[in-house]
Amino acid sequence: MGKIRVLIVEDSPTQRILVKKLLESDPEIEIVGEAADGETAVKLAAELKPDVILLDLQLPGIDGLEVIKRVMASNPIPILVLSSVVNKTEKYTSMEALRRGAVDVMEKPSIEKGQSWMQIAGEIIKHVKEVSRVLVVPHVGFEGLETIPVKKAVELPDQEYEIVAIGASTGGPKLINQILSALPGDYPIPVLIVQHIAPGFDEGFAEWLDKTVPMKVKLAKSGEPIEPSTAYVAPVGFHMKVSPNREIVLDEGDPVNNQKPSADILFESVAEVYSNRAIGIILSGMGRDGAAGLKKMRDHGAKVFALRAEECVVFGMPGAALEAGAVDKTSSLNEIIEFLVEAGKILKK
Repeated sequence: MGKIRVLIVEDSPTQRILVKKLLESDPEIEIVGEAADGETAVKLAAELKPDVILLDLQLPGIDGLEVIKRVMASNPIPILVLSSVVNKTEKYTSMEALRRGAVDVMEKPSIEKGQSWMQIAGEIIKHVKEVSRVLVVPHVGFEGLETIPVKKAVELPDQEYEIVAIGASTGGPKLINQILSALPGDYPIPVLIVQHIAPGFDEGFAEWLDKTVPMKVKLAKSGEPIEPSTAYVAPVGFHMKVSPNREIVLDEGDPVNNQKPSADILFESVAEVYSNRAIGIILSGMGRDGAAGLKKMRDHGAKVFALRAEECVVFGMPGAALEAGAVDKTSSLNEIIEFLVEAGKILKK
């Protein structure tokens, strides 16, 4: 098996040297090119055809978002965005990068935060290896958010539902945005979201959703009541649960499936409190998180969905749900959205 070939795109010479040294500490990774501006990045991506592009968003000339647009439209390559968590604008832009087709986002490596060289190297190497395994497809037309034509689903709700719980990882932000964009601002069913995301980007993710979808979206706080027309994003470092009196509970317990927050924890809690009046959804992502919890929701009579492979960046989590018997079949995003829309109409009556 050959080495993972990486193109580094970063305008800061110091940052490029740091990232290169970090990655070259692993014998399975090879740096095949470096670019200090967007135009050069697009040119080298086409010429070198690397396995992964490490991309800074703040570039001279065309910016990182335009680089993603051009690369993903003509020569799709897995892109890992390196972004600064201290820059609020850049955090927001990082979410837009994911919508445009970047696979994942992580904080720029820094030796000034008390982390050891090995810790920093281990984290960035892990991300590069994970991203390199993703099969990406062309993305075109990002001037506005893609609209999804809603087609008649095979099955529509025939009862009232009180909660929607969503679990996702790699590829999830764009899909969650598409789902929430299809729901009205006064959607009567609260939505709870566990999205695996790098530390420091959870707040930016919630703010990005809040600004781009009709519903109110916020980073969840422990003890707050779960209200209609609101979507709650689990903060990084906490498991999100629901209490019997319909309040958010944030738990600092150990990671589950190497994740905190874990979709399993959310789904299991929702199953216990809402039983058959809940809807559970697993979207794109690596690993098995959420499969056992979604199975528990189904066993309690909830309506459950796992996104079909053709619409996932990574089919790991939905595939694990299918394998675990949490769902009998996978569903298209159109089917999921249609069910949610109709469930909201029923509750309003």
